[in-house]
Amino acid sequence: MNLHPIDIAILVVYLLGIVCAGLYLRRRAAGGVEDYFLAGRKTHWLFLAMSGSVTTYDITGTMWIVAMFYTMGLKGMWIHWSWGFMMPAFFMTFAGKWVRRSNVVTGAEWIRTRFGEGIDGRIARQAYAVMAIVFCVGLIGYAFQGIGKFSSVYLPVSETTGALFIISIISVYVILGGMYSVIFADVIQTVILTIAAFMVAVICYNNISYESLVASVPEGWLDIMPGWQPEYLANTDYQFFGLMCIAWTVKGMMLNAGGPGQLTDFQRFLSARNARESCKLGAAWSFFLVSRWAMCIGITALAITGIAGVSDTEKVLPFVLNEYLPVGLKGIILAGFIAAFMSTFDSTINVGASYIVEDFYRALFNPDATRKQLTRASYLASLSIIIVGVCVGFNATSITSIWNWLIMVFSAGFLIPNLLRWYWWRFNGWGVVGSVGAGMFLCFFLTIVYPEAPIYVSLYIIIGGSFIAAIIATFATPATDRKILHDFYASIRPGGWWRPIKNEIGVENIPPNNDNFTRDAFNTVIALAVVLSLYLMPVYAVIHHWTHFAVLAGAFVIGSLILMMTWYPYLPED
Repeated sequence: MNLHPIDIAILVVYLLGIVCAGLYLRRRAAGGVEDYFLAGRKTHWLFLAMSGSVTTYDITGTMWIVAMFYTMGLKGMWIHWSWGFMMPAFFMTFAGKWVRRSNVVTGAEWIRTRFGEGIDGRIARQAYAVMAIVFCVGLIGYAFQGIGKFSSVYLPVSETTGALFIISIISVYVILGGMYSVIFADVIQTVILTIAAFMVAVICYNNISYESLVASVPEGWLDIMPGWQPEYLANTDYQFFGLMCIAWTVKGMMLNAGGPGQLTDFQRFLSARNARESCKLGAAWSFFLVSRWAMCIGITALAITGIAGVSDTEKVLPFVLNEYLPVGLKGIILAGFIAAFMSTFDSTINVGASYIVEDFYRALFNPDATRKQLTRASYLASLSIIIVGVCVGFNATSITSIWNWLIMVFSAGFLIPNLLRWYWWRFNGWGVVGSVGAGMFLCFFLTIVYPEAPIYVSLYIIIGGSFIAAIIATFATPATDRKILHDFYASIRPGGWWRPIKNEIGVENIPPNNDNFTRDAFNTVIALAVVLSLYLMPVYAVIHHWTHFAVLAGAFVIGSLILMMTWYPYLPED
């Protein structure tokens, strides 16, 4: 396909503008580690929410969502429970403020505040850093797959050439501008992408009807409620849908309860000005994702009712856009989707590099590094992450294959330590090492020896092995030093089983605040309903199913009013 010169001009102006921004922000990013990786902790919560949400609004993930809708229908919403689909509900109520109060630079450095500087704490920190770097490399490979498939539809080049071209441009501004470039670009990209997504959603809305969709899909495709073995999924990888749905939900809720992972979302909360703003950041996170669901279901409906011969479901999105978008608008939409890719890619590079610099270079090799040395190390770390991630992308077979491995297999090994670190005082650094080690071993063992293992089998094997290793290692070794536990609890005030530590400190020695974990848990349940309603409303609106839309709108309004009375008045003080 040949793009019109107007569309090409829009893309060129956009890409040049982003690179120039990185060059302009280079000096601010060179101010130190906090400037390069956390933008000096001076960014407004709304900008951080835009940056965080658009980071998950990637082109690869969007193509994957369309592919899942195309294959599973509205039941495809259930697969999203396996990742941070409902994370904003936990962010806004308690997870965000816990992370911000830790006041560290990286997620692995957070290990030090929880487990101390003993040998167990140091090894646990390095184990988490290794996990984060491997995960970031995998995410870059995943993004490489998506942008290659997308660009090959619009540019007269192969998937590999298109991906390398766009990645090269992104690398310039990310490496030079650090977190300042990431947030600046993400805010611009959020605006462009939201406008583009709503434009696509409106085009889809005007070109489909509920009746035509019903006539074009198999029975059960429009039913969002899960079933054990839906007939239309009998010959797909999702034929045992009920078992997979349970696995997705279990994994997702464990992930959510563990708070922001040690990656891009963790970094956004560490960049907030204070704990109060981190809660607001969590609440706003989900609003910027609404347009994504409207666009994805609209594109899927158009593909099903109007486009034949799409053999690769992961290319449904670019094929539909190519078919329906006029000149000029196509350039804006393409800029929006490239922005979506950039927003994920740049954040992944930045956070991966932060682990290399802070948790390896600075912690192990050069603790007295100068600002200039740290800046150079940050450049080199960013470049290294990009190169290795692209190599992974070359060897991946599809978006779905690498996503399933990252989200449902590799990350399963870190669910247990992510949970226990917050809620159980006795859990120590050796418990982290044992749990992470067992999880990673089982992950790679199953990948090599039993690669065809169903997700609903491998998930529980990895989680079970990780949990057993965590308990054995924790009770076989001494508890974390009491002073470290006292400082951690007094500053962060986590929920769960911390009564022995609280009693030792004494209520009179704990800084006063209005935290109440029971109230936070109640607000989380209400927020789950609000966020889910917010995501599903545009889905039903685009396909003209107004009855379901009205019910969801009512649930959203009622839940929001409850939160205004039970959540907002109890936000932490500045």
